[in-house]
Amino acid sequence: MDKLTDPADQARFRRRFCEAAEGQYFGPLDASVRDCAGLVRYAWRAAGPPSVLFQTGQGERYFADVQNLKEYNCVAVSRDWQDARPADLFFFLQLFQQQPFHVMIFLGPSRYERAAGPFVVYHTGPIGRESGEVRRPLLASLRVYPDPRWRPLPGNPAFLGVYRWRILA
Repeated sequence: MDKLTDPADQARFRRRFCEAAEGQYFGPLDASVRDCAGLVRYAWRAAGPPSVLFQTGQGERYFADVQNLKEYNCVAVSRDWQDARPADLFFFLQLFQQQPFHVMIFLGPSRYERAAGPFVVYHTGPIGRESGEVRRPLLASLRVYPDPRWRPLPGNPAFLGVYRWRILA
């Protein structure tokens, strides 16, 4: 996978990735965005990286689930959310769920409105019979979320940490 070595190219990718992801919160939702990985794949392609393919355990593919995004396309940065930069990803592990991995996108400030940040954006995935939705909470709200397994804090065993795209690392 080619890396973006020019700081201007890196900044452009981060901006486009975050704009695309946050844009799905404001709608309309693209048909390909049905879960958290779908939101990440959508934003990746909209950002115009060097390749639209993802690395997977089976080689390059057009599709990658959350686990393959984490393991083959990103590098661990930290377990501290304060080390996140816009377009970095927060990964979570929930072993009791049908889909045990979850990903959220760190936006930093909003690209669409003047609002205090930083924000994250994610797709809930299907909830029961509902198709789920894109949410964009303040990071401060997520850090005190009622269900502690979704808090991006170093002491949360379900929070795997902050990850950065390999093309930016």
